[in-house]
Amino acid sequence: MKTAILKTSTTIFFKHKKVIYLSPLIIRKPFCEKVHHNNEEPNQKLYSKNSHLNTQPNYKVSKIKFPANYDKIISESNELNDQKDEVKRILFDGLDDADTFGTLSKDFQTQNILSAMSDEEDDVLEKNFINDVEGKTRISINQYAFIIKEFIKQKKIGNAIDVLQTRMLKDDKVKPESYIYNLLIGACGQVGFTKKAFNLYNDMKKRALKVTPHTYTSLFNACANSPWPEDGLQRATDLRKLMVKKNYEPNQTNYHAMIKAFGRCGDLETAFSLVDEMVDKMILINTTTFNFLLQSCITDKKVGFRHALLVWRKMLQKQVKPSLHSYNLLLRCARHSGLGDLDTTKKVIGKIIKSSKTKQKMKLDENTESNELALQPVESKPNLLTTTPHLGNIISLQDIIQPEHRLMLIGGSSGILHLMRTQNVWPDIKTFSQLLELIPSTQHDEEELLKEIANHRITMDIDFFNMLIKKRCLRYDYEKAKEVLKLIQIADLQPDITTFGVLALTCTNFKEADCLIADINEIGFRVNIEIMGTFLSNAYYCKNISYAKKVMEIVKKENLTPNAQFMQCLKKFFYQVKESFDGKNNTSAYSTIGTNFNQQEQTRAESLEFCSYYKLWCKEVEPEELPHPWKQFDKHTTKEDEEFLKTGRLKSSS
Repeated sequence: MKTAILKTSTTIFFKHKKVIYLSPLIIRKPFCEKVHHNNEEPNQKLYSKNSHLNTQPNYKVSKIKFPANYDKIISESNELNDQKDEVKRILFDGLDDADTFGTLSKDFQTQNILSAMSDEEDDVLEKNFINDVEGKTRISINQYAFIIKEFIKQKKIGNAIDVLQTRMLKDDKVKPESYIYNLLIGACGQVGFTKKAFNLYNDMKKRALKVTPHTYTSLFNACANSPWPEDGLQRATDLRKLMVKKNYEPNQTNYHAMIKAFGRCGDLETAFSLVDEMVDKMILINTTTFNFLLQSCITDKKVGFRHALLVWRKMLQKQVKPSLHSYNLLLRCARHSGLGDLDTTKKVIGKIIKSSKTKQKMKLDENTESNELALQPVESKPNLLTTTPHLGNIISLQDIIQPEHRLMLIGGSSGILHLMRTQNVWPDIKTFSQLLELIPSTQHDEEELLKEIANHRITMDIDFFNMLIKKRCLRYDYEKAKEVLKLIQIADLQPDITTFGVLALTCTNFKEADCLIADINEIGFRVNIEIMGTFLSNAYYCKNISYAKKVMEIVKKENLTPNAQFMQCLKKFFYQVKESFDGKNNTSAYSTIGTNFNQQEQTRAESLEFCSYYKLWCKEVEPEELPHPWKQFDKHTTKEDEEFLKTGRLKSSS
């Protein structure tokens, strides 16, 4: 029988091919060949040299039989011991010697001893693995996860996915874990990379990895953020059916993700039914649940605000306290969504008011000492958010069309802020930005809102002032719009490129536009296609051919790439000019259009010149091609990324 030594850097093991015996390295010789009875005197020691075995002197056992080749095994064992001592000497002698480095040794005889020792099959496999090029750079699962997290943090989703699909699976042949897949599916879900999220999920199932609740949450999040709501809705529906088929019981977080997905994709009915399902299963409904419902209402532009009112009443009924986010979502809903058809709206609001009156009457009947509630005067301002909702002095709901009208239904800006104070919810700059978009477009209302901001000691940002400039420009109050620049200076803020973008709305002719471009260049910014698009829109509405042509020349000179909005406006302008000054039209039509196109007299030659320039300009300037929404998630690797992949360590900033 052949024996062998399995060599590693620290341990030597004794192994027999067919039968494993107690190693002679531990037991040098047998206990004895004969054990006397209790009444007999032993004529030799029955025990081994180990003293702890002498605690029980009388054992009655049969004669121990050793294999026929036992002496040979002992002999081979002694040789192995000698080799072991020699290996120890080679491996550990000279470690403290400063002149000895690595495996270099002057003792060639000992090197020959090591080389002559035979390799086991496992040794060969281990040697091949160590010598493998990729094996040398293999890192731990935690390091893979760290690399993926860093790429996700840098918004390099393609690079993060490539770590799994190329580095781990193809190069290093590492068996991935559910955690790695959940990291990537979660990242894809946050940016709406729906297709890749579900591809990773399918690959996860093929590898028989455990699908966790976090996996389902991330998948529904991917559906909610999909650039195509129809596709997101279909995937969310199929995934929900699969969960039912597998008898998977969703938790609260799963339900929130499902409500978000179905709500954002336009299926409000399913979103509301999911909340009913949570109630049936006795899963806690909290502020977050209602916030996701309010998000769902925003997506319905026709009747979303009506649904939001019902959600708010249900939240008060469940005694769930609204958060700051709840108020901000409600204001967004008032801005972007409508009430729907008049008859249904009347019924819904009537039901809200009637339900509240019934509850108030029950409270009065229970406690007659609280009759002061009945003596409270009915406020003239409507408010459907309070515990006692009312329409105030509103006679008809037919005229509730504009965002400012919907704000009036919930108490106006003053009513909202008062209600927030009573519930110990303090507004932030987002709240006032939403209110700015909702209040009537008058200087008085804007100044009142600015006073409220000062009273609440809210720090304003440049985005708020940009919105204020735009609001004043849209009502053609250009002088007041420019006065906002003084407010920006008082607030110790600096204008950004968006500030100049909204100021471009004030430029009704090229002279004003040229002055603004000079100011932009002086500050250190560069005009962008959005600003030039605003100039072009002004030229279109003012019917100013020379203004439009100058804008086109600047776009070409600055090597800007026109976007779809710019090209659409320019195309409309071209056809308007072409039709107005077409030779087929009569003289009266020419003269009428000609007087409106600019303050100075427009000539037929100028219009023809513009049309010719437009055709030449379109050939020389390439418009922007809208990239695929998922193109941004392609892999883009730098030298630093490659080094990071090899070592798993970030490059020091120093």
